[in-house]
Amino acid sequence: MRGWRAAALAIPADVTDAASVERLAAATHERCGDVRLLVNNAGIEVAGFSWNVAPQVWERALRVNVLGVVHGIRAFLPRMLARAIPAYVANLASLA
Repeated sequence: MRGWRAAALAIPADVTDAASVERLAAATHERCGDVRLLVNNAGIEVAGFSWNVAPQVWERALRVNVLGVVHGIRAFLPRMLARAIPAYVANLASLA
């Protein structure tokens, strides 16, 4: 595409930490402006028989797979709603 340019910005964040995701949202808003699409796409898999998997492994999976989505929504949505412009959220999941 002639004349089309793209840029990438890497901002490390831990989706299991609400404060980390809030910093991500603030930095994204500051550097890129309005967020029109939020994609919550962090996930990990737990393998093995459920009764053999250690509780801390289950807890980590829940923190990433469930709380990661919650933290993303709580950090980004207030800013997205405040702008009153069309915006979208995609929460991705897998069988894991």
